[in-house]
Amino acid sequence: RRDRGGRAVVEAVGTLRQGRRPGRTGAATAVEVGPADLALDRCLPVLPAFDGLIPGAGLRRGTTVAVSAAPGVAGTTSLALALAAGASQAGSWVAAVGVGSLGLVAAAELGVALERLVVVADPGRDREGWASVMAALVDGFDVVLVAALGRLRPADARRLVARVRERGAVLVAVGGDLAGQRSPLHLTVTTTRW
Repeated sequence: RRDRGGRAVVEAVGTLRQGRRPGRTGAATAVEVGPADLALDRCLPVLPAFDGLIPGAGLRRGTTVAVSAAPGVAGTTSLALALAAGASQAGSWVAAVGVGSLGLVAAAELGVALERLVVVADPGRDREGWASVMAALVDGFDVVLVAALGRLRPADARRLVARVRERGAVLVAVGGDLAGQRSPLHLTVTTTRW
């Protein structure tokens, strides 16, 4: 629960060695946890290769990340999968929707835990269907990769970003920002090599 100042308060019931008054057992003890203590809980881990690129301790929950490529350069799907790899290795669930170029062998080679990856190939051409599928995925997964350029209306994209913030998920927009939105983190593939 949160106190009036917005700080999280954790209540523990039972006998605690710290904070227990002599002669009292089974008393409830409240421990205040400040924002700095919760910062690591608000981030999903990334692979060490991203340490210098991503501010903070990883992918911040409740945010979107846009992944794009320079003209004539491929690699957005690989970069998005690599971003999700650290979180999946740490036990987070990852969903990928509309990412037709996603290969499971490539995902595994990039470090994605396949047992924690769900792929929704194509939710159809209906824009409302896309919005419903995306909302459901954001509700149930820690990281959602989406290639939805032109498939979501700006109003649906706004609602989706608000839902991402509310649920504490991370939305990775493969191919660039969602319609009418600016992601706080934008990564661009400039060159690729084998």
